[in-house]
Formats: sequence, C-alpha cells, structure tokens
Amino acid sequence: MNVIVNLWNAQSVSMMFVLPVFVEKKMPLKKGKSQKTISSNIKELMKKPSKSRSKAISTLAKNKGISKKKAQQKQAIAIALSTARKKRRK
Repeated sequence: MNVIVNLWNAQSVSMMFVLPVFVEKKMPLKKGKSQKTISSNIKELMKKPSKSRSKAISTLAKNKGISKKKAQQKQAIAIALSTARKKRRK
C-alpha cells in the first residue's frame, strides 16, 4: 500500500511524494468450534508471533517462570479457544 503526500513549498508549487506504508497483517484465524479448526488455529498462531504477541510471550514466560516456547503454546491455545468461544478443559 502506498500513501501519496502532497507538499507545498513557499512559492506555491506542489510536490508529490509516494511513500510506502508497511502494514502488519493480522493472522486470519478460522472460525468454528471443531477440534480440527482449533488445532489449525493453534498451528497458525505458533508459526510466527507478531511484535505485540512476542512482547506478551516474553512477559508471560518471565512472570510464570517458564520457557518462551511453553508461554507461546499457552497463549496460542488461549487465543484459539477464545476464537472458538470454548473454555479449556481441566
């Protein structure tokens, strides 16, 4: 996606610049309550966390005293179950 910026200088001459804009895409999680859909969403979430999720994973790992991988798994499960609107079994 590009953004066009129009600048005016002191002599009223218009200058146009095209600046690229980098937008972080959200992961498209599947909707549904089946085990297959939830598993698919967990796999998608485990691939590569976004910047904000990476920070949350680090904080969770530090607070709980667990590895970052385990914290990422816990967060992926929570997000997938939330998307499916199900509660975790105990």
